[in-house]
Amino acid sequence: MNKCLKYSVAAMTTIGLWSFGVFQGHESWNGVVYNNFTKPKRQLASVSSHFDLSKLVSIHPEVFEQQSLVDRAYVTEKQNGLQLYLGHISMDSSVSNLVCEHYSHLQLVLHSSNVSFSGDPIEMRLTALCNVSKNINFIDPIFIPISQIKKTKGSHFKNKSIFLKNAYFLHMSSEWLIKKISFFSKKGRSLPKFSVKAERPFGITLQ
Repeated sequence: MNKCLKYSVAAMTTIGLWSFGVFQGHESWNGVVYNNFTKPKRQLASVSSHFDLSKLVSIHPEVFEQQSLVDRAYVTEKQNGLQLYLGHISMDSSVSNLVCEHYSHLQLVLHSSNVSFSGDPIEMRLTALCNVSKNINFIDPIFIPISQIKKTKGSHFKNKSIFLKNAYFLHMSSEWLIKKISFFSKKGRSLPKFSVKAERPFGITLQ
């Protein structure tokens, strides 16, 4: 009797393991299993035809959180200036609405980290073009020509790529924090401005 019971348990265990393997195989992607024990409330919307973000979202969902704008930011040194990279984000959970596909410009609110007037940090506003980069994790980099900016005689600096309000503050402070990023389109003024406040500001040295 015990022998029959052992055979029955072994058979049931084999069938159970086979069923689990089939289920996991169905839920796997290129041999890597992604278990999701809670069903999503909505399916991803259709993705733009020139790239498919579905796999990227499954592996790196943080790319599309608003804070990723500054969490993924970094700076590289270039001749006479700096190149600023900001993380690209989607405007909603569909992940097909990359912000630079909707807005032509972005504006950074920069606060000095070490100089203030009457308790308030001095502020600059940097406006630049907003374009989808070849690497969709990032917005097209913004080149900040620091040497040219410091030579300007006016209060503000402008070239074909950027506009820096209160540029003369660069002579007073070299340490700056990105506090807020807004997106807008000069042509499509009917589209409301989209803004993201940086909960963990990104620091830049401009000197």
